Amino acid sequence: DEVSVVYSNGFVDDGSARTLLKCGQPASKANLYPDVLKNAGPMFQSLLVRKSCLQNINFLDEEIITHQEWETAIRLFRNNEVSYIDEALFVWHIHESDNISDNVLNSARGVFQIIEKHKDEIIRVLGREGMARHYNQLAYRYFRIGCKTESRQFFHEAEKLAEGTLFKLIKRIQVFLINIPHFPIWLVDPYFVVRKIINSEGKYI
Repeated sequence: DEVSVVYSNGFVDDGSARTLLKCGQPASKANLYPDVLKNAGPMFQSLLVRKSCLQNINFLDEEIITHQEWETAIRLFRNNEVSYIDEALFVWHIHESDNISDNVLNSARGVFQIIEKHKDEIIRVLGREGMARHYNQLAYRYFRIGCKTESRQFFHEAEKLAEGTLFKLIKRIQVFLINIPHFPIWLVDPYFVVRKIINSEGKYI
């Protein structure tokens, strides 16, 4: 196709196993931009981009401390024709010291920088609920690393933007529960509930 940006899937190899890294999902060209606003975008290893496109967006934003590939993809996808190839076309060999995103606190801060920078665009394309979901996920990120103040703040931000009554209620309950010392994290975070059920081999069902 006469497109300016193309990206694909790849494999992640940590030295002990090789797994498929889903950098995207099949979608029409019209749906790729909303998708990259909703989820972390393709890695640099999977991108093939015309030089003029990178020049037009002034290359990378070096103020973003982590996940620069996602932020770059948002700006590329906004103004260019993009195609997605549902094949694994690269191998990413991970070493513990390779990636600043291994620092989970910096990772959370980088995500916050990105969603704040593109907040107006996220709300325009995905609606207030889309931005609320980003704040919600950020709250979970901070809670998992023990930053309860930040977690409470982002659950509250999610509640303010959310339009669904049930979602708002759940956020209020979570803000309250976070203040309880030693509260079991898996009761607050559905991700941990699901993981516990899977690991329990049915004991919780």
